Amino acid sequence: GSHSLSFRVWDHNNNSTTSTLDFIVGSDEQLKKSLCATINPARSFTQFVANVSESHIGGTITFEVYTTTGQKVWTDVQKIHTSHPTLQWNLTSNSNIPLPKGIYIFRAKIESQNGSEEIDGERLIII
Repeated sequence: GSHSLSFRVWDHNNNSTTSTLDFIVGSDEQLKKSLCATINPARSFTQFVANVSESHIGGTITFEVYTTTGQKVWTDVQKIHTSHPTLQWNLTSNSNIPLPKGIYIFRAKIESQNGSEEIDGERLIII
């Protein structure tokens, strides 16, 4: 179901602020697949973190990075051992050449007993 957490913090001058975090708790099959880059914009590396269903464990996940024109510049495949597979990437192409500054698109593909699925990613900025 839907839940909400409210946080209230104070600084050393006793000024306070409040922020609310809304989230949904559901069964494993209800979790939405997602993918994010932990450092964005990135200078020397980033880490991709996926959120997948427990039923995907044992399958494979393919992380991919594309230019904004659709050219694939990097890919890596790994076995899924947890529901949050992660992979650190050093911002280089498959030829191990550092990518130029710019905007890139990342995404992931999952292959498991349940078939294949894609996880839409986001833009990644290399500075």
